[in-house]
Amino acid sequence: MNIFGTFKNLVAFSTLDSVKDLKQITKKIRGKLGKQKFLLSKYLSEIFEISNQVDIKLALQSADKISSKVLNNCYIIFGLEKEREPNKYFYLVENYINKNPIDIKNPHIIAKYYAAKILLNNTSVFASDFLKSVEGKFKRNSFSNLNYYYQEITKIIGEDRIEYLNDLLCETFFMCPVGTAFIGQIAMQCVKMLIYSDTSKQIFEFMLEE
Repeated sequence: MNIFGTFKNLVAFSTLDSVKDLKQITKKIRGKLGKQKFLLSKYLSEIFEISNQVDIKLALQSADKISSKVLNNCYIIFGLEKEREPNKYFYLVENYINKNPIDIKNPHIIAKYYAAKILLNNTSVFASDFLKSVEGKFKRNSFSNLNYYYQEITKIIGEDRIEYLNDLLCETFFMCPVGTAFIGQIAMQCVKMLIYSDTSKQIFEFMLEE
């Protein structure tokens, strides 16, 4: 079966079957905790507060900025933009181009060709930079508080039940982790470049001929 064969498969919405199970397990855990049920509220509050500090919108914006910087560096190198102060990825871009020559005459084609290749081949570099940029958004004690409530709940109901709750929380609220969204957005920026054409060929066709 061709996974790209239908619009529905390409869009690929996730199901939300876990919502019902999440409600049920939350109710059961609250009952087991009795007078200590406030621990569950505290625990969930910590999870949502921490997660809210870095959302998907920020990840997408960060990915777009990095993609733009890499492409702009390629434009500078191939004379499509006036010389200016290089951004932090200039030397990464320059080094890759020098080590991987290709015979493409059209400056727009070759700039987007290299930008796509560099973005795809250096996702670990960009992911590391993104991680560093968001670390400051978290308070030092954010995770210590969350882990404290986790341990206190575990003492009362056992770790298996709280781990099951965590799995359902991930399926319901975090089916697309921020890091995945970040890398996915870089990939989508590459797709736009791969289908760019100023000649009879699209950029991905030049790659296939290598």
